[in-house]
Formats: sequence, structure tokens, C-alpha cells
Amino acid sequence: MKAYVSSGVLGIIGALLVVTPCMVSGHTVSDVRCTIEFSQSQITFTKLGAYDMIRMTDVGVLSDLGKPVLPAKNVRIALPSGMRATYVEAESFHTMAIPGTFYITPGQPPQPMLQDYIPQIIEPDSDVYSADAAYPGRLAVLEHQANVAGQQIATIVVYPLQYEPRRRRLTLHTRIELIVHCAPMTAADAPFVESYHTFTEWQRELYRGMLETMVINPEAVQIVPRLGGPAPLVPPGQYDHVIVTTTTLKPYFQPIVDWHMRKGIRDTIVTTDWIYANYSGSADTIKIREFVIDAHTNWGTMYFIMGGEGSDVPYGERHYYGEYPDQIAPSGQFYSDFDDDWVHEVYVGRVSGTTESEIGIFVNKLLKYEKNPPLSDYPTEAFFTGFDLNDDTPAELLKDSIELFLPGYFTVHKVYDSHDGNHEDSVKHYLNMGHNLVNHMDHSGKTAMGTGYHHHGWVLSNSEVDNLINDNELSIITTGGCEPAAFDYDDCIGEHFVIYNDNQAAVAFIGNSRHGWFYDGYPYSLSNEIDLWFYYGLFTQGMDDLGKALIYAKHQFATPNDWDKACEWHVNLLGDPAMPIWTDVPAGLLVTHDATVPDGDGDFTGTVTEDDGSTPVQ
Repeated sequence: MKAYVSSGVLGIIGALLVVTPCMVSGHTVSDVRCTIEFSQSQITFTKLGAYDMIRMTDVGVLSDLGKPVLPAKNVRIALPSGMRATYVEAESFHTMAIPGTFYITPGQPPQPMLQDYIPQIIEPDSDVYSADAAYPGRLAVLEHQANVAGQQIATIVVYPLQYEPRRRRLTLHTRIELIVHCAPMTAADAPFVESYHTFTEWQRELYRGMLETMVINPEAVQIVPRLGGPAPLVPPGQYDHVIVTTTTLKPYFQPIVDWHMRKGIRDTIVTTDWIYANYSGSADTIKIREFVIDAHTNWGTMYFIMGGEGSDVPYGERHYYGEYPDQIAPSGQFYSDFDDDWVHEVYVGRVSGTTESEIGIFVNKLLKYEKNPPLSDYPTEAFFTGFDLNDDTPAELLKDSIELFLPGYFTVHKVYDSHDGNHEDSVKHYLNMGHNLVNHMDHSGKTAMGTGYHHHGWVLSNSEVDNLINDNELSIITTGGCEPAAFDYDDCIGEHFVIYNDNQAAVAFIGNSRHGWFYDGYPYSLSNEIDLWFYYGLFTQGMDDLGKALIYAKHQFATPNDWDKACEWHVNLLGDPAMPIWTDVPAGLLVTHDATVPDGDGDFTGTVTEDDGSTPVQ
């Protein structure tokens, strides 16, 4: 057993960060101004050997190799229609010196959540650490620009702390005004902007929720999609949800379509045979991506299931960081972010079964979770596992932070490295009990997930997942470990959770198809940060289904470096992105209606109330 003392960074995200309303400058219509405020109470210090580490609530880190690791806040700003950001100015209106002297940790390469990894050590950059000039030299930098449904978005990284290396002094900028200078867009500035033949009110509302929680100036959001003619390839129709699969697997997915249609989600199945016969492209993945764009812009589709293994429905794959070619990673992001600007247009999940049995198990689990969950405390039960990623990075601190987002009526069970006992046995015990939400963080692999790997070598294996007995109390699993969602492998542990053992284990699994990453000593960094944002979006921002919560997390995550891009790209959903997530015990409903249906024209009256018979359903 190891004991850890919290550094005090466990505050609710956003509690201390203040953003004043942004405005279009009175000097020129092409300027957007926003003010961000920071507080000294957000800052905590810990030691890593001879170095001082800074953690700041609601703020990530700038970690360039050999240079001081300092807080960095990723913000997105909605721009006026038809404008592009050219550069950003940042003006500090109030500063304060942080008492003391500090020898700030030099940036190190990120470490994978991989078993038996030996990290490289980077010494401090002598030119930077001997300089008088403040580091970083700017308070804000413009990273890139993206587009969603006609709304242009600028991504900016803000640095609230500056470090004078030679004097070892820190200055906090508590109030920073950002001035985003803009210019009219040209065709060259936006090589791909989708044109909509159909843009439904449902799409508008989904995008409004996405955008207003993504940017720091939600009052400026303007959803003005560019209109265009119908795509010549897709037939007329309107579908909220589409399943892409093979002709052979198509009938096995039909119960999902039937259920969606019954509850008001327009759904259909499109086969790869049809797509390949109607679309051209250099690869089958390009053909499917072109279909996704057409379905989105002509049918109004926002949710997609890719139904089958890669040989059935191929996946896009890329390499951003890590060993080559081992870290060439498959990802559903190839389809969800179909214009490659790191802002997602649609929600995508994969059901990687290849047989009637595997697809049937998933379908039964999905329908059980949505239609008939146990009316017990199960929907309000969560299980968190947080183990030491190395001697300096206890993931239990991350889990304790995430717990703060959950409502007080939730019951949270935990297994940490600081606890006594055999963690592997404890993890299996709680998984067998059945929990709606399971959040895991430890070293992992394609066929195993750590349960205290760093200190003990304990893991949960595929066979142990297959033998879980949490009958009818299915879990939604999230993890930041390496490769448990490597759906191109036959078969990864994420697939064992989802498409094996009927009505046991999990109904959905969110994890990495290749490495997850973290910075030494920073349990909230990189892949861990995405994990944190998922729960924040679910419980505080109304991201009430799997697709919304996952894409919200990705949109909050900054991608300035190749390893950041790898962290986002690697995270995949094995499941249905449209599946709602229970966050309370379902209430019973009472339905009364006329005993007969009139023959011909006439009224048929029905009333739905809560189970007290009098409170109307809102």
C-alpha cells in the first residue's frame, strides 16, 4: 500500500476561471475581444526531485522539451460570420508576483500508459534556464481555425503564468484581454466547407449545444450553414441515425433501427456494397467518408454506427506520435471530423462484431440498457479505479477530481493503489456487482487492463472479462490506458466487454486504439485530461449521450503537439453514439388513453403522467 496526500488541485473545473462576455470591437468589425481572469487560488505546487511542479485548476500545461513546464489554457472563440482569425493580441490588465523562488520542471517526452516503459530524461535547456527574459514570451498564441455549420472558431492557447528562469520568479496574470484580429475569408482559407441541402432544426439544436459549450463567447454563436443543392448519389430522405454495415450483417442490426423508429429517432441501414457501387475514391475509407458527408448534409444525419470489423467497414488510420509503424492507429475520428480541422461534425461509434452472435449480444445489451434498466440504485452507481502510472503520477488524484462532478446521490466505489488488499480481486468484485459507470486508469494492453500494474503487475484479462457475472447491470467503461480499444486486433479487451457474454460486462467501451499518454507527475495531463472532460460534460454540461459526451471531451482538449493529436485520435467508442446515459434512477410513468381508436377521422386522447397519476411529464 502507498499513501498519497492530495496537492489541493482537486477543484471543480471552471470554479475559479472567469470569462467576461466577448464583444466585437467598436474600432473595427473584424476584432473580437474577450477577457479571461485567473486566480492564485487555482495554483498548487508539488516537488518532483529537485524541481517544482505547478498545477492549475482548469488549466492544462505547456510542455516543450527541456523548457519550463507551465500552465496553458486552451480556449475557443466564435468568430463573426465569414471571417478568419489572422493573429491574436493579449494584454495583461493585472499581474501579481508569486511569493518564493522556483526551479520549474523541464519538459519531458510524454510517457505511454504501457507496461514496462523506460522513459527518456531531458535535461533543462541551458539557454532558456539562464535567460532573463520571461518564458513564454507571449501570453497567447493562435493555434488554428475550424468550422462547424458555418460557424468559424479560433483556437487560442493562453499562458497565465510567466517564468523568469535566471531569477526563478513567477508572475501570474490574473486578467488578460484577448484581441482576435480577423479578415474576410477567401476560398483558399476554407478549402472544405460543407454545403447543406437539408439542415434540420434538430441539427441546429445539436450544434447549438455543441458550440455554446465549446467556445468562451457562446452569445456570439451564429449557426449559418451554407446551403447547396442535393447530392446526386443519396436518395431523398431524412435520417437522424445511420448504420453502415455489410449486406450479410444488415439484418442483425435491424432491431436497433426498429427501436429507434419507435422512440422517434429516424434510422436506416446503408450497406458498404451500396456505397462502393455509388461512390468513387482512392480507397474504400474515402468512399465511406464521402457518404457520411452526403448523409449529414442531405439527410440531416448526426449519428453513425460503423457495424463490423475493419474488413467489413474499413477504418481510417494515421500516425501522429510514438513508435512507427506500431503506433499507426485506427480511429472513428476519420469519419466524425470529416474535414480534418479537429472539430467534429458528427458522432461515430463502432460495433466490431462479425457474426450474428456478436452483433446480437451487442443489440440485446443496448436494448436492455435503454428500455429496461434495473429500477434499483444501479443507474446511480459508479466504480472508479485509479492506479499509480509511475512513482510520481497517482491516477487516484484524477479519479477524486472526477468524482466531484457527480451528483451527491451517486454511490462511488473505488479501488486505488493507496488501498489495502489485492486490487485485481477487488476490481473483479466491483465489476461483478454491476455499476452503470466504470472509470479506469492504469497501464493496459490489447488484451489486459491494469489493476495495480506498476507496483504489483496485476491485470484484468480477456478471460476474466468473459466470466463477469453482473447480470443485466451493464457498465459504460471509460479508460485512458494503452490499446484496450484496439478494434483492429482480434479481439481486444474492449470488444470482450461489449460483444461477448450476453447482458453482462459492458454496453459501451471508450478507450484508446493505441497508446494513451501522460506527463510524468501530472495525473491530469493528456489522455487523462480527455477522461476528465468526458465526465465534466456528462454531469455539468448536459452531454447526455455517448457521442455528445465524447466529442465534448475532445473539443475541450488542445492539440498543439503531435502527441496531443495522438491522444485525441486514439480515443474510440465501441458502442452506439446515440445511446443515452442514465444519470438517475428512471421514474415510472402512467399512461391513460381512450379505450378505442375511432374509425376514420377523429381525436384519440392520451395522457402521460408520473406514477403518482397527477404530475404531468414535461
